[in-house]
Amino acid sequence: LHYSGLDDQFKKDYRVDIDKLRHPMIQFYKLPERVVDWIISECDKGNDGIITLSESLYCWHMVDESEILIMLQLAGNSGITKLYGTCGNLFVIEYAPSTPFDKLPVVKEYRSWTLRAKMAIA
Repeated sequence: LHYSGLDDQFKKDYRVDIDKLRHPMIQFYKLPERVVDWIISECDKGNDGIITLSESLYCWHMVDESEILIMLQLAGNSGITKLYGTCGNLFVIEYAPSTPFDKLPVVKEYRSWTLRAKMAIA
């Protein structure tokens, strides 16, 4: 299939100010400003305050990735790994060593079901 006009659309000199991109992210997606600032700073590779077509597509891609939004909104909480950056669908996050499930203090055999339920509810 050939989509006529699609190539012309990508050849156009598409440049938009950061504020015009920030407004829909905050208003329509209800994202916190710190999350929008991180996404835009990650997308604006030229650091010129102007977003090109490829940079804007990258911004909207990050807004559509729920994992990125969850990590950014919960940033700073204990137990949440830090997001260092993205490259397409790849995320660069800090290393978080895992613990086998049977070694967690909640799973020890001497723990009663009542204590486990209280910990789960808390």
